[in-house]
Amino acid sequence: MTQVDRIYKRAFRRHFTNHQGNFPPSQLLKLGDFGIFKNGYFIRQGNIGDAPYKIKFKILKDDSPTNEEFQSQGQVSTKNMAKGDIGLNGVPVVKPTFEIKFNSEKAVFFSSANVLYNQIDNVQEVGKQILDHYNAGNWEKRFVVITRIIEGENVIIVISGDSDCTTSLVADANIPKIDLFDASIKLDFSISEKVSYKIISKGLCQIGFGISRVYNPLFNKPTYKSTIQNESLFTALDENKLIDINNITFGDVMPGNYDFEE
Repeated sequence: MTQVDRIYKRAFRRHFTNHQGNFPPSQLLKLGDFGIFKNGYFIRQGNIGDAPYKIKFKILKDDSPTNEEFQSQGQVSTKNMAKGDIGLNGVPVVKPTFEIKFNSEKAVFFSSANVLYNQIDNVQEVGKQILDHYNAGNWEKRFVVITRIIEGENVIIVISGDSDCTTSLVADANIPKIDLFDASIKLDFSISEKVSYKIISKGLCQIGFGISRVYNPLFNKPTYKSTIQNESLFTALDENKLIDINNITFGDVMPGNYDFEE
């Protein structure tokens, strides 16, 4: 599961820049949730709106849903077939069918209807309150806060387990062809060969999220990671007033740069 998780999350980050894939998408997340990362997973500790923090935040809701689809470039082919067409292995199609074929191991196919990007609107105000708690010793530096959530319906995720991998989606409806972005159509998997992971969500789910945390901007820059290595260098830079090693702020964290991960 861990390998499948990492394969999916890498593909997700390439499509949804600066967002982490929620895996599995059935995991319930809310704006304002805070917690830690351990072995690549977000572990919820609570919500900043509840005790003991009781930080009020405003939610900016997205009212313009979009349809999203991505797949590993050059490694996935799809075929949408109507009833009566000839499908896999020359077998006639009984129900409307959507075939997904992979020619590489660890390739990803993703689709979601009615995607919404919801976020905390007053992030700066929230950040100031969290910094107050941090300075008072009531907030751990390793904590992250979910400040953006991506939601979607009819989420389909398929990950190949071999270089010759296929699966089919079928619709139990009297329709000409399958429209993956029609959330009213009920889909299910039919034939699956050498598939490493597959899922079709039922209803709305949280497919991804963005996080913010308390950090020193100096250490959040990858260019400094290999050069800033010891306390004497920190002190020298501080004495020369080139940087302030005590400069702590609250803001976005790029996925894949989780130096605070357990």
